[in-house]
Amino acid sequence: MSFSTRRLPRLAGLCLIVSALAASPSSGGRQVPAYRSPDRPGQIRPVAPVTSNGALNVYQRDRLRSLVTPAAAVRDDTLRVLAFQVQFQDTLMGGQPGSNRPLRDTTWFSNELEHMAQYFRGASRGHLQVAWTIDDSLYTLPQKMSYYGSDTFEDQRVVELAQTVIDQADARNNFAAYDHVFIIHAGAGQETDIGGDSPIQIWSSFYDIGDIRSAQDDPASPGLATGDQVAGDPFFVDNFAIVPSHASQDFATVGTLGIWSFQIGSRVGLVPTFDSTPGGVPDSQGVGAFCLMGYGLFNVNGFVPGFPCAFNRVIAGWLDPVVIDADPAAATVRLADINTGAETDTLCIRVPITEGEYYLVVNRVHDANFDSLFTFGDADSNLIPNNTDSLEGAEFDFFLTDLTNPYLYRYSPAYGFDVLLRHTGSGIYIWHVDERVVSDAVTSGFLPDDYVARKGIDLEEADGVQDLDRLGSAAFSLGSYFDSYRTGEGNETVLGSSTQPASVSNSGVATGIAIETLSPAGSFMRVNVQREISYTEVRARWDASSPSQPASVVDLDGAGDAEIVVLSDDVGVFVFKPDGSEWVDGDANPATVDPYIAAPGVSWAGPPAFADLDGNPGDEIVATALGGRVYAWTYTGSELVDGDGDPGTQGVLYQGQPMLTPPMLVDVTGDGRPEVVITERVGGGARMSFVDATGAVVAPAAADIAPLWPLSLPAQRVKALALSRVTDSGTETFGVVAACTDTIALRTFVAWTPAARAGAALAAPPVAWSSTLVNGGKPADVVPSAPAAGDVDGDNDDEIVVALADGRVFVLDPLGAMSDALSSRQTGQLRAAAPSDPVLGDVDGDGALEIALWDSEYMYILKSNARTMIEWPVVIRPEADGEAPVIDPDRQMESALVADIDGNGAVDVLFPLDDGTLVAVGVSGAKVRSFPRVGPSDMGTAPSLAQVSSGVWSLVSLGSNALFAGLDAINDEVTTDDETALSIQSLDGSVAAAAWPVSRGDLARTGRSSGGSAPATSSAPYDAGSFIIYPNPVTGDEVHARVATNTRATVQLSVYTVEGQEALTRSFEVNPNGLPDTPFDEVINVAALKSGVYLLRLKIDGDSGSGSLVKTFAIRR
Repeated sequence: MSFSTRRLPRLAGLCLIVSALAASPSSGGRQVPAYRSPDRPGQIRPVAPVTSNGALNVYQRDRLRSLVTPAAAVRDDTLRVLAFQVQFQDTLMGGQPGSNRPLRDTTWFSNELEHMAQYFRGASRGHLQVAWTIDDSLYTLPQKMSYYGSDTFEDQRVVELAQTVIDQADARNNFAAYDHVFIIHAGAGQETDIGGDSPIQIWSSFYDIGDIRSAQDDPASPGLATGDQVAGDPFFVDNFAIVPSHASQDFATVGTLGIWSFQIGSRVGLVPTFDSTPGGVPDSQGVGAFCLMGYGLFNVNGFVPGFPCAFNRVIAGWLDPVVIDADPAAATVRLADINTGAETDTLCIRVPITEGEYYLVVNRVHDANFDSLFTFGDADSNLIPNNTDSLEGAEFDFFLTDLTNPYLYRYSPAYGFDVLLRHTGSGIYIWHVDERVVSDAVTSGFLPDDYVARKGIDLEEADGVQDLDRLGSAAFSLGSYFDSYRTGEGNETVLGSSTQPASVSNSGVATGIAIETLSPAGSFMRVNVQREISYTEVRARWDASSPSQPASVVDLDGAGDAEIVVLSDDVGVFVFKPDGSEWVDGDANPATVDPYIAAPGVSWAGPPAFADLDGNPGDEIVATALGGRVYAWTYTGSELVDGDGDPGTQGVLYQGQPMLTPPMLVDVTGDGRPEVVITERVGGGARMSFVDATGAVVAPAAADIAPLWPLSLPAQRVKALALSRVTDSGTETFGVVAACTDTIALRTFVAWTPAARAGAALAAPPVAWSSTLVNGGKPADVVPSAPAAGDVDGDNDDEIVVALADGRVFVLDPLGAMSDALSSRQTGQLRAAAPSDPVLGDVDGDGALEIALWDSEYMYILKSNARTMIEWPVVIRPEADGEAPVIDPDRQMESALVADIDGNGAVDVLFPLDDGTLVAVGVSGAKVRSFPRVGPSDMGTAPSLAQVSSGVWSLVSLGSNALFAGLDAINDEVTTDDETALSIQSLDGSVAAAAWPVSRGDLARTGRSSGGSAPATSSAPYDAGSFIIYPNPVTGDEVHARVATNTRATVQLSVYTVEGQEALTRSFEVNPNGLPDTPFDEVINVAALKSGVYLLRLKIDGDSGSGSLVKTFAIRR
């Protein structure tokens, strides 16, 4: 169950131990910090935040709509707050007749509101002003506090309370002049109910428009009604907060400033950074005391809340991180104090791991003047911030690590009494941010730090003891003096590959990044940033979006050196050298990246294709645009022909209807040069046709194929196309494969249409066919992948492989060009959903092609019957790594690569996983040398394996990220920018056996692997040692029986009781092509069987022999 982000984490015992502001210990002062040992964890168990259904509020979601990569523009803003004082029938405001609570009136609240404004001026370094107004009336509500605070009805009744307040105060106030309503109620809030004995108290909470609509049971409600207008239209309050006038209870003295500031933080979009799971006792402290939105609101029992963490300050637009790409050569940076530095100083650096995962490095000084005393406007010189004292410029971070700070107790002539002189934990703080985890957690209804094993916002604790990630010592559990990096005896200075913690990605991949602190704690500190890895990498970035685009490596000009070509939406075509610099630097400025060919306003349908279309030197760049144009440029950047007859456009080969697929190139006219296969949206369906180098629509040369084109399909969505071959008596027929969705009829199908022939004419005309994969179902579950074509069963004909979004895999084997029937149709089910596009290659060396793909949880190599090979699937995130947010991939054209990546003679598969991790493994699942690696995040298609220069092979990847440029959560305005990142990584050896080295298999984008050879054979009908039953014991309704077969066979599966009575039996026809190591893996429903021990027997009758296998398994209900 997710935590309601309206509510605060409950104040727990571990928060209450914070030292009193001016208190002194009963014994002599200690000169050194508390003992710190990873072998001596404490036993305190913090009280959990109370759980409730909920999600981030609208302002927090806006902040995360496009996360900061690389930086938000620093901006100024003002939040206009209208505050009210209210009391209940049974709970009166402090100071009222009949109340026993201390006086709370307009003067007291005005001082506290000003403290809150001063807090946010300090947190934002003046960029956020909280302009507050307080209505000096005290409003009495018609009900008791228990009516509104009852946990069962609170979500609805607090909204009712707010409407009542608005109705009572409407005549005195113009609500339209404010951004936020702030309701201060008599009494304490339930968040400080340490004794857990006051369930009728109201939780301090922030309510946005979604909460209001939910309470009103009206999804279209504009909010809470007022009598005010804006431009003649009625004005409605769409957000408010409710907070207590007092926070002290249960013998604990607690301040209100932290609680109030947390709610304003929620209003301006700062995200919660505490752990809300599991309910009752969270398994971590999130970021502890180091953030207002974590447990920092309760620093010094809420009287001196800590400032927000670096991540929240960045997404708020208060910090502008400087991006430092770590290289072998160390870069030295001078970091000013994040709290007091000037705009001209460097206050934060961002060190990318991927574009969506990075380190934020800041110098966070707790004691700005280093006088070892909490500094504020101490009018009465008692070291305690009273209600009448000013907190302008106060050191709100002074108490971040107070429980573990060294201190000295001595007499102060300035104050005339003994004071505690604290040595604070100031220093370099390194935050590990993973935007994918933040996004996935929030999408699934959790908070960014709910998963202790994979936090979205995590502090790298310098001492190597993960206090924030476990239940530990009370003194250290919310953060310690040892958590920052700084020079000096006993301090840690380096986060690197061999340190603890180590500079690994959230997936556990070594990054090679080293961040070394060179200075003691101070207003300015120096750090070195560098990266040491076993391979070389260069990256280039530019401001553009490049969805579903690969980095295509091609010798454009035919000069022998490779160029790297990328298409970006709304900008054009970028071309790079192998070193990541521009192929043509038009402005002679290496710091800028500009398009080689400008195409403003164009959004691409997918990857470009490359070939020599016109017979002249160099390859052409061919691309389709969603708007309906086909583009073709020569390597010089000029248009191939003026296909639209408009001299004002450049590169248009053909002007048509909106394009549904990227281009595929195939020679259908027999002139030795390919045509462009396009798919247009026409009316309520799709039309496929061929466009030649002149821009004309042409028909295939074969007379018996030409009448089939142009082709109309009853589909509104078509994935990237493929080319598939079938043979009939030595004649090869090549057909275009389309995986389609008819969203009107709710049908997903595969269509094959002949397009070209090699060899003699057939005895009968070739025919087009389609095969329905699924009728009906949820549209999101049956979206097909792009098809892959190749000979997966060794019969010298191509099979067609398609996966569905729900994890089903289909292998279609056509009967021949003259038939619309299938020879066979194999189906399999992956263990999870959201599969990548399948790719093909002979991974195990048996002559037939295997199928490689991954889903949200596993990597797979499948055989021709869509069953996994032995040792597969391989889990992406082992269970031992702990829970992580459920991945919700936004599939584009992601796929694996198949090749001998390290040149050792064995074929490997490279999986570019969803978090930017590049995993390369062999057929056994063993990792390839120098892998895994980190690559760009949000790769929308496959990387490229290519020889970028003579003798040098590289892995070239592209990531496209939506970036946060600026956001005004107060006025609900969001601006975003886009960034594309190109990564060029060296490989250890020469790439060989490249069955699928680039997106869609080749630069013509045919989606076909021509690899494979005569399949191997085996004399044994099956491999007895491969027989397994899983899971065992069976606790559910299904059990799998698995064995590797080597021949065509009939398998009879029988289950017996231990007494020999047959409980069930089934028969299967398997391995029709007799391929070795073809898995028989079938699921049997055993729901009708009771708990107990059973025998499972496989009787295998094959072409090369027969036999039986028997094993026991248990059912445990």
